[in-house]
Amino acid sequence: MPEAISPELAATISTALPQFEDPSAKPTAIPATTAKPKNQIPRLPVVTLPEVTVRERPIREFSERESYTKKGLEELVVKRYLSDFDRDFLNRFTLPIIGESNEYRAMQLYNQDERIRIAKEIGGLWRLDAIVDPSEKAAAAPAP
Repeated sequence: MPEAISPELAATISTALPQFEDPSAKPTAIPATTAKPKNQIPRLPVVTLPEVTVRERPIREFSERESYTKKGLEELVVKRYLSDFDRDFLNRFTLPIIGESNEYRAMQLYNQDERIRIAKEIGGLWRLDAIVDPSEKAAAAPAP
């Protein structure tokens, strides 16, 4: 197998490359009389900062009403609240004067569920507000 480069070219390249020490050789001790270079940058003292705890704000969750368009929300609630039989067979056609559309009926059910959810949430907050620490209760009692 022929060599990739000639020995003369390899010798020329090796003279141009920087010389490295053998990493397996033990380093020699630096003499104590070595003077520091005059252009060395002075090192500043290390400053330790106090410990800081960072808490990120939770990202607000958007409700369905905020994240959907009106038409998209109507399509979603029709699929959620009306059965296939009701949606496709019973109320396939609506008369504008007499009947209510599937979207209107489904939105009524959706709004009712939203009102119930909000009422439950408010009730839960009232129960949390009623919880009092026993030490605060004793301190809040009026003196006779």
